[in-house]
Amino acid sequence: MTFQNEYLDKFKHNQYHTYLKELRLYAGISRKELSNLSGISVYTIRRYESNWHSSTQPPEYYEMLLRFLCGDLSYFGHYWTNCRIHPHDHKMINPYTPHARMSPSDMHVQYSRIYNESQRELNELRKEIEAIKAHNLALKADNELLHVQLERLKHENERLHHHKNSVKTGKVVPIFGKKA
Repeated sequence: MTFQNEYLDKFKHNQYHTYLKELRLYAGISRKELSNLSGISVYTIRRYESNWHSSTQPPEYYEMLLRFLCGDLSYFGHYWTNCRIHPHDHKMINPYTPHARMSPSDMHVQYSRIYNESQRELNELRKEIEAIKAHNLALKADNELLHVQLERLKHENERLHHHKNSVKTGKVVPIFGKKA
């Protein structure tokens, strides 16, 4: 079990049986209510919370149940560290926005709105990328065409240069041009 919630972990400084009792009291439920929720007898819960029998240790799920009843969400991973649901008003408290308390339905609405907005932005970026790819392909095609034209012009320039040299040496007589 890996819970990390500084508010609830402060109870751990006490003895384990006192820690369990403080968690139950923080959750605001009686032993009878916990018994009805968990199926553990009131007598057994009383034994867990008092040190009558030091050899009697509660099962691991008992602490986990109490932590969940206290609204501790850190069991679900490091993203949920120090996040909890306040047991009295059932609003979410997290370390990033400690003064902004939200109910789970408010969180769902807010994160759905944020998710939808991010999806819209992502789709716009995908369209921009596709447009850039199309423009890039068009530029490549233009580049290839210009390369072919350049090669043709180089070939024509070489032919004309060769013809000019032939005229200078007298191998070819210009018909329409000036005589040198």
